[in-house]
Amino acid sequence: MQIDDSLFLKLENLAKLEFQPEERAKIKKDLENILQMVKKLESVDTEGVVPLVYLNEATHTTRPDQVAGQLQKKDALVNVPEHNDDFITIPKVIDL
Repeated sequence: MQIDDSLFLKLENLAKLEFQPEERAKIKKDLENILQMVKKLESVDTEGVVPLVYLNEATHTTRPDQVAGQLQKKDALVNVPEHNDDFITIPKVIDL
């Protein structure tokens, strides 16, 4: 596949990018090199190759959820200036 000016302008528009003419020439060459590399990869025989799912054989171990280190309500509210049994009163900071 050859990257011509119309295709490049379409890609440029889709990506919402703008390039200078000298940048276009360099990027077109890079895109053509990428397409050549993909063509080489397509020619590789992958028959019988198991697809790679994980990069390593390590498995993730999980631990059971355990409730620990909780504060009692009275201890949690010790530094709160105003509160009742269930709510913290916060002073208004924005006057609307």
